[in-house]
Amino acid sequence: MVFGFKLVSFKTVVLKFPWETWIVFGAGYALGVAMLETGAGKWFAMQFLPMLEGKSWVVVFAGAGLLGAVMSSFMGNAAATALILPVTLPMAQSLGIPEAAIALSAPISTSFIMLVIGCPPTLIAYGTGYFSQVEFIKVAIPWAIACLIAVTLGAAIYWPLTAYPELPLLGIR
Repeated sequence: MVFGFKLVSFKTVVLKFPWETWIVFGAGYALGVAMLETGAGKWFAMQFLPMLEGKSWVVVFAGAGLLGAVMSSFMGNAAATALILPVTLPMAQSLGIPEAAIALSAPISTSFIMLVIGCPPTLIAYGTGYFSQVEFIKVAIPWAIACLIAVTLGAAIYWPLTAYPELPLLGIR
């Protein structure tokens, strides 16, 4: 419609629009799909998650969250969530941790991206050219860690006080 009403010319869009931003996002999405379809993502998660076996439910929550944040930094949050849940839910069941407590860590933590590629809004902002990837990483990684700590502490207090009184408060037995 924009071209039909001649609000902007196709030539202007091709020359002035930051296409590299969308190409980078498309590459991240394609990587996520490839990791899901080939099993590479499940393999990666299975290498990481055994380190959490036998740990407190709060450590498992934080570990699943860290995995989500790292994975979404490379492939986008929707693909990372789809990749992590099939691995973390059976793990939670085998450890006797309520699935809801772990399942909710994935969609929250996959929003804590650490690289520009992880989310379309960050790519769009990066495409303006006002900051570099290194500048973004210097801010994003500390914020992602701080957010992960805040969510983990919130969960460590919330879940035992509301839906799952059998869980030890703050994960301490």
